[in-house]
Amino acid sequence: MPATSSCKALAALLLLLVAAACTPVQPVSVTQHSRIADVASAGTAVAIARQGDSLQEADFNKALAQRLTSAGFTVVEGASDARLIATLKAGVAEGIDKEQVYRYPEYITRSRLITLNDGRQVRDIERIYMGDRVERHRYTIWPATVALTLTDTTTGKPVFEGEVATQGSCGAMAALIGPMLDALFKNLRSESGTVERSYVEVPTC
Repeated sequence: MPATSSCKALAALLLLLVAAACTPVQPVSVTQHSRIADVASAGTAVAIARQGDSLQEADFNKALAQRLTSAGFTVVEGASDARLIATLKAGVAEGIDKEQVYRYPEYITRSRLITLNDGRQVRDIERIYMGDRVERHRYTIWPATVALTLTDTTTGKPVFEGEVATQGSCGAMAALIGPMLDALFKNLRSESGTVERSYVEVPTC
């Protein structure tokens, strides 16, 4: 590879690393109760329930459809063609104001000449503590939840109930919905009754 190409590739890699390092993360807690294994197999048809006509809901359902497809389900339009009905609920609660206090000790330095018994002079430097400088950092955290229920159309009973909860600096569900769904679908077929905690990246908020 020519030297110029190598330099360009290295520069691109460094930019990616810097961008990744600057991507904020939020903690998530995933709780799920599942009976999917009893009714679902590869390609099982799922219809996503519509609860309104908002564009926001349509975008959220589109994000859900993408992840259902990636998980091996077949997304269909009508409930009559589906074995499972997916119901998605997502929302951000009112922000909670927080304050973090930082204390920084401050000193002054005093310098003076001291004459020794033999007549020599030496400089004595004394560091004197003057107290703490206090800085207050105010910020807001936003509680958000995403809940997914899969209902068996043959019995009318749920076969999966999952909830993702987070509290962080992002209060926009449009930015949170993707990462939170990813956290839910990461272990969609895990053992029922599990609670898992991890972190997700929220690239834009």
